[in-house]
Amino acid sequence: DGAAAALHRFDATAGELVPVDAPAGSARRLLDEAAQAWGEAHGRPCALVIVSARLPELAARYEATAYRLALLEAGCASVLLTQVATALGIGTCLLGNGDSTLFAWASGIVEWQAPAIAEIAIAGHLDAQR
Repeated sequence: DGAAAALHRFDATAGELVPVDAPAGSARRLLDEAAQAWGEAHGRPCALVIVSARLPELAARYEATAYRLALLEAGCASVLLTQVATALGIGTCLLGNGDSTLFAWASGIVEWQAPAIAEIAIAGHLDAQR
């Protein structure tokens, strides 16, 4: 509560989250859109995990099946993340909106290079919800 919304990306090489120099208000817009997708009655999520795929790189190797494979991998990653969150007592909600245009604007990544293909809203610790 009260923390400023900010964007981070996972740096696979370093194995950590690093801040993204994002346009003002972009993180808040992503969270607001997530709130609409999971129902405004639940309020704004405390975090949003966005899975994107580098489709041109995948297409160079897997051709016509690249997008399908990206979606399958995103589904597996989403299930794993929700299972780990549940084990830790953290509420999550898989979302279906995946606004690639908004994600591209917020992240600074050209939309066709790495579109958003999955989103997971993080509700927070379940004990705090009771």
